[in-house]
Amino acid sequence: MEHGTDRMHALFAFEDSVILATNIERLMAEQNYDKKKFAEVAGITRPTLLKLLRGEGDVKLSTIRKAASALDVSICELFSDPPAVASSRKHL
Repeated sequence: MEHGTDRMHALFAFEDSVILATNIERLMAEQNYDKKKFAEVAGITRPTLLKLLRGEGDVKLSTIRKAASALDVSICELFSDPPAVASSRKHL
């Protein structure tokens, strides 16, 4: 059963990384940031931003905190269902 638990953890981690990336990209677009400018304002490297947007690997909490601050949102907001997903889940 432990193997199944590992699979569930990986699935949730993947879903979280997709939600995080989707929200960051959406908020960047709403605030007219390109990747280069956003990385500069957030104080992260462009390769780190690209890794974050692709949902690759473990991202440091400090990086997520910097992204949230640059976007003027809470960390919780970055992990909340994007508006389109949230509204479609209400109809389930």
